[in-house]
Amino acid sequence: MSGEPPKPPRTREGFRIGVICALYLEAGMVEMVFDKIWRKKDGVVFGKLPTDQNTYTVGLIAGHNVVLAYCHDLGANAASQVADSLKHSFPKIEIVFIVGICGAVPTYSRHGRTEDIMLGDCIFSTGVVQFDLGENGPKGLRKADGLDALGKANIHIRGLMNKLQTPMNRRDLTDDLQIHLQAIQSIDTESTSYPGAQHDRLYNSEYVHIHHQPNQSCEMCEPKLGICRLSCRDLGCDDQYLEHRARSPSGSPRIHVGYFGSSNSVLKNGKERDSLARTDNIIAFEMEGSGVWEVRSTVIIKAACDYADSHINKAWQSYAAAVAAAGLKAFLQDLELPDTRIKQDVNRADAAIRDYYLSSGRLKIERLSKELLDLDECYINLALVNQAYTKEQKQSLFSLESRLKLEASDVGRKIALHELFINRKLPNGSILHPRRIFIEGRAGIGKTTLCKKIVHEFLNHRLENDKLFDRLLWLPLRSLKSKPVKYQWQSLFEDAFTLQVEDSGELAKVMSKQFYNKEFLRRTLFLFDGLDEVSHKWIRGDPMYEFLSTIICDIPNIILTSRPRSDGFNIGKFDLELETLGFTPNQVNIYLENCVKDQQTVANMKKLITQKPLLQGLLRIPIQLDAFCCIWPDRVTSDTDYEKLASMSVTDDLSTMTNLYQSITSKLYIKDVERLEKTNLARKLIDTRIRELLRRELLLLEELAFQGLVNSIITFTPEHRDLVESYLLDSDHPEDYNSFDLERLSFLRTSDIKQDKSKSNYHFLHLTFQEFFAAKHFVRHWRYNTDLTCLSLEYTINDNREIMSPHRFLQTHKYSPELNIFWRFVTGLVQTRPERQKVSDGQKLLNTGKTILDLFHELNGQPRDLLGAAHHRLMMYCLSEVMLNSTREIQDMRAREEDLLRQCTITESKLKPGIALGKEAEFPENVLCYFLQNKDDLSYWAILKVLESRLPLSIKTLCAVSNYMSDGFEIKTRLLAIKVIFKNSRPDSQKLTARAASSFSKMLSNGDANVRRSVIQSLAGLSSLPGEVVDILITALKNQDGLSQRDIAQILKKQSHLSAKAINALTVALKDEKPKVRRFAMEVLGRQPFLPVKSTSAIITVLKNDSDDVRGDAADALRGQSSIEVISALITALKDEKDEVKARAVYALAGKSSIEAISALITILKGESTIRQETVYALSEQPYLHSEIINALVPVVIKDRDVTVRSLAITALGKQPFLPEEATSALITVILEDEDGYMRGSAIEALTGQSSAEISTAMIAGLVKDEDSYVRACVVRALKRQSLLSAEVVGTLITAVTEDERPGVRTEAIKALAEQPALSEEAVMALIAAVHEDKDHDVRSSAVEALGGQSSTEVVDTLITALKDEQLNVQVAAVIALQRQSSLSREIISTLIAMLERQSYLAVETDHVLAILSHHNLFYTTIPSSEDRVWQQLWLYWVGASPYKSICCYEFEGHLYAWLDAALYRICSDPSRTQELLGAVSSNEAQQLQVFGA
Repeated sequence: MSGEPPKPPRTREGFRIGVICALYLEAGMVEMVFDKIWRKKDGVVFGKLPTDQNTYTVGLIAGHNVVLAYCHDLGANAASQVADSLKHSFPKIEIVFIVGICGAVPTYSRHGRTEDIMLGDCIFSTGVVQFDLGENGPKGLRKADGLDALGKANIHIRGLMNKLQTPMNRRDLTDDLQIHLQAIQSIDTESTSYPGAQHDRLYNSEYVHIHHQPNQSCEMCEPKLGICRLSCRDLGCDDQYLEHRARSPSGSPRIHVGYFGSSNSVLKNGKERDSLARTDNIIAFEMEGSGVWEVRSTVIIKAACDYADSHINKAWQSYAAAVAAAGLKAFLQDLELPDTRIKQDVNRADAAIRDYYLSSGRLKIERLSKELLDLDECYINLALVNQAYTKEQKQSLFSLESRLKLEASDVGRKIALHELFINRKLPNGSILHPRRIFIEGRAGIGKTTLCKKIVHEFLNHRLENDKLFDRLLWLPLRSLKSKPVKYQWQSLFEDAFTLQVEDSGELAKVMSKQFYNKEFLRRTLFLFDGLDEVSHKWIRGDPMYEFLSTIICDIPNIILTSRPRSDGFNIGKFDLELETLGFTPNQVNIYLENCVKDQQTVANMKKLITQKPLLQGLLRIPIQLDAFCCIWPDRVTSDTDYEKLASMSVTDDLSTMTNLYQSITSKLYIKDVERLEKTNLARKLIDTRIRELLRRELLLLEELAFQGLVNSIITFTPEHRDLVESYLLDSDHPEDYNSFDLERLSFLRTSDIKQDKSKSNYHFLHLTFQEFFAAKHFVRHWRYNTDLTCLSLEYTINDNREIMSPHRFLQTHKYSPELNIFWRFVTGLVQTRPERQKVSDGQKLLNTGKTILDLFHELNGQPRDLLGAAHHRLMMYCLSEVMLNSTREIQDMRAREEDLLRQCTITESKLKPGIALGKEAEFPENVLCYFLQNKDDLSYWAILKVLESRLPLSIKTLCAVSNYMSDGFEIKTRLLAIKVIFKNSRPDSQKLTARAASSFSKMLSNGDANVRRSVIQSLAGLSSLPGEVVDILITALKNQDGLSQRDIAQILKKQSHLSAKAINALTVALKDEKPKVRRFAMEVLGRQPFLPVKSTSAIITVLKNDSDDVRGDAADALRGQSSIEVISALITALKDEKDEVKARAVYALAGKSSIEAISALITILKGESTIRQETVYALSEQPYLHSEIINALVPVVIKDRDVTVRSLAITALGKQPFLPEEATSALITVILEDEDGYMRGSAIEALTGQSSAEISTAMIAGLVKDEDSYVRACVVRALKRQSLLSAEVVGTLITAVTEDERPGVRTEAIKALAEQPALSEEAVMALIAAVHEDKDHDVRSSAVEALGGQSSTEVVDTLITALKDEQLNVQVAAVIALQRQSSLSREIISTLIAMLERQSYLAVETDHVLAILSHHNLFYTTIPSSEDRVWQQLWLYWVGASPYKSICCYEFEGHLYAWLDAALYRICSDPSRTQELLGAVSSNEAQQLQVFGA
């Protein structure tokens, strides 16, 4: 301590603690515990508001500035008035303490133990139950609705109250109270001395304080209350009714924590006291608490002066008041309020960060034209990554759209940006509260836009963030700078933000300290941007690596973005894993309308996109769409040659991807020439001249692209660029590349906005631009037959390079999955006219005259994929880049290649169902059309199924499809043909659509009801039916039978848009005489987001006047509508005579946010309505509830008599992303005090994921041994949500794994252990034991899955044992776990191979073992020495998987190779053994099962 006297605050706003006392006796005792009183005579005047009638004493207690307010009367009303005035005169008051005396419950139960309260004991409140006492005494007591847990109390108070629950802290507080009590007694010994244990008299609750002789009374009697006011001694109360309890002679007061009962009158009834105590867990009664509770965060500290019975004993009042005052000071002594200065600094920092985001165009998107695009005009599409594997999903991985990430192959449903933090229901039924989110985004598809969009949406309160987060910190990881010493939060903050305030350094210090504050972290959302850009910079052990890995793992609320291929960092577990996708077709149209001013130009662009199927896919990449807008000429205003040429160049043949990229790059070359100031006449120059001006830049660009591609690099560091530039300087291009400014080219981008450009990392606009320029590099060398040099960019030694001919490169890399699009571009570029090649002195370059025919000849040459699928796929992709208006020779070549694909397809269809290649967009459509016209070659049903999956189809193909709608074909064939035409409905196919609609209508009138249902059900899954088909269905809705009507309604409900005509027809159907027609029409209308007034009015009319069932359907139909009329009609329906109608009206109102709807629902919750269960259930289905609804659910959770209602209320609270303190405290109370195991478990589930819940992990862990198995299961699920558990809690989980009798609890405990970043040896051994010994297969499966992240010999041996488990789910878990092993020892590989050789004895399928082995290079090295059976089984596995996975196998120069996914494996290096292996798979059943012949 400094020794300086304490100084009073400068204004009333310096007071943060208030104390209210009802009696002068109570206030006098509180005055004695003031350490300093600020008096007017000392010149300290604070005053109060003119309207404030309160009287105050102000001063210092235990270091806190405190205001003591005196009540003018007893009871809640007077206390409420005092608290209200206190709040206005002292606006910064955070907590109000009500201090004084109370009546106590003599005995109560706490955690299963009986506790006694003696007179003089001190009681602290955790909640208040409000009562209305019409008359005091034994005659009648009415309890008011509503119980608050420690609702509005400051979070620190809640923490202290929880702290008081522990014996050690209670002892400490008791000791402090005793010290302060002695200090009071030293001031006023006479009135505050201990009355003595002999005066602590508790009578049996049945024994009333009244004359017990017949007809005896006196002037002190109060007949209405049924008591006498004489003392027990004067009245002669019989001692035989005394309750004898052990008490310490010293009378040291003890501390109790629990609920207070509060009313405007004194309770004097022992029987009622005990009844209330049992019902509502009340331990004391007083009169002021309920009046203050709603005004300010409140804590009641009162000491027992009587037992709230008729035997009132005033001898204890002074002593009890002193004890309460001492309890106040002891409590304040341990209370630390947040430093308001820090809060102010944090608020200033938040404001400065917001200004930083909004300044310098940080939240603008720069287009290629250099124009700035507002973020409201940008779109971000996200999809959940789904780890589930299906062949159908994997099959799409080869499509161009999947390759470009226009659609994600392994995804669940798409997620809107504002839905990121919405609660999600998991498959096991529990609720996930997403807080940690990982987003993968590729270059050009919106990673930078994503981060800016997230910040933009957050600042505009569109992320549902107001309840969850106070701030968002966007931290571009690329801006972080390594420090020679330990990296800290302050360094990160200063690297990420340049705040435009004078004391930015001080604010950085303040903010960096807050990063260690759990409450600050709980209210902060971190956006870590670009993990891929730094993952290569630091390794384990580096200070930056350790710092980033730690904080990324530990931060509770984080969005982490990265491009693919960013590994190395430990980033912990995430709640959601998402990836960015391309634009939707509708977003493409909206983007054009926003970015192109001239509407006729927009129309022309849309028309061209519609006509070019390739454009429809490619332009879904945001950067490609922007480039397309840039290359399109402005609206023609003159007839100059240049403008005509420009117009021609854009609308020329864009049927291939190469042509599109050539058009884009040609236009961007013009901009780059001007930007590099090489000429200001670029727009008047021809393409060849422009390329000559950019020759040096393009040469570097192509070299960089090519070297990056062969090194699998997409982000180029300064070191990468230096290597490439040095190579060019040393080669035949002795020009200066060092001064080249990469940023000034249109094709490269850097995210390092703040960094020196020479030190920045660069990437191409999109990976396809890198592949395009790399292909240009290859084609130039291929044409002139000059060697390619492949540098190693991961090393700085110039000699570390490989030189090979283009032909050799093609042979080596043609099946590489990563070069898929590269070879497409090569094919397209070979057809273009070669550029002039500048050569050095003495060098002679000859154009070898190679053509596209030569390229296809080389592609078809050796090596050839022996499985066949990869080769046919390669040829198919390259063929898609051959221009249709080619020479006769090229057309003949195309015909030959298509014929090979045709034969391949026929072979495939004979051996396996389905046509895998045909479903890909690049498969020649005319081949499929050929099959339709030549029915004998292939099943037309199979071809129609393939065409159903392809969009769009040409008119020629659709005409061929239409032939199958005729009566000569089976009904299912005709319906499939109709469906294909409906899916391809567009302006140029209107005649075919009309014909298909006519056939559909005709079939719908079939006399067979089953046929009619089949006709209707054939449209299932179509969400955009032609208008004439919708009209047909609406008409049929009125005429079909019930089942068909339901099918029609289901189809109409799934339409993405219904025309005004359709909605009007459905509205008319609401007056149909058939109830079912009215009901189904309302079902469809109810799915529309917006309905015209005419339709809603019609539905409201039905709701008021129709039959019971139809009225209920009308309520359902109004769920999506929110007009005043709709709300009013639904509220009126709550008075319907039928409970079902009322219940469905409740469901409709549950999602509404209007005050009227909320009030109606609250009224039901508080009343005795017959639909309370339905109301709470409807609320439990809502992701967001209004705060008033949540407040109304709190008392339901605590004390409702209906168990189902309570359970549903708990579920409803648990689904909320953020709960107020009242709700979390109520749930904690249920966990700690409720006797119903299901309720306790449900409350634990509800609190799981609530970052606002102040609930101790240790406390939860203590319930792992609860006698109720459901509670135990819920506890371990709750622990699973914790990112880092203490060793003690982990030990508890291990015990649950090894000892719990319920398999479900053991399974959940294992899953909780699996969520930990590292497992102890004890935990691993427990999991191994579970795999070997547990009798439940789900437990064994979970244990195997948890061991997948471990790599010890014992673990791997256990996983191999699990492969032989009798249960399939354990086997599959073992396969997945073994696949997660980064390496397997030679012994393990040998064991797995031996299992293959003994296949007949295995329970596990051969494919499972092969799936494990196929990811390990060591396995392939053993094949030559293994039995042929192993190789044959692997071959069969490859044959079955090759149509769906990236697998190929080929022999080259006596060596045997295999590509699996993106990895190349050498299987055999011995030419003779290679031939033996090939012979082994060509002479047995493997060859017969081969799908594709090479």
